[in-house]
Amino acid sequence: SIGVNAFSDCTSLESAILPNVRTLHDRSFYGCSSLKEVNLLSVNCLCEYAFFGCSLIKEINAPNLKSIEKLYIKL
Repeated sequence: SIGVNAFSDCTSLESAILPNVRTLHDRSFYGCSSLKEVNLLSVNCLCEYAFFGCSLIKEINAPNLKSIEKLYIKL
């Protein structure tokens, strides 16, 4: 899993390719304003505000996603 605030405010982060992660905890990528590419191949749960403030994301690839807690993205 990716912990609470793990990459929060990493403004230079452009991609997140996570082939073996199951859970993104609260605010994992909060404020990553340069994030464009997101591949969550094994993620099945997105917790609160995981991608809040990531306005450049156009698509999230998450084929195994089963649970989303509250608002997980705000563009």
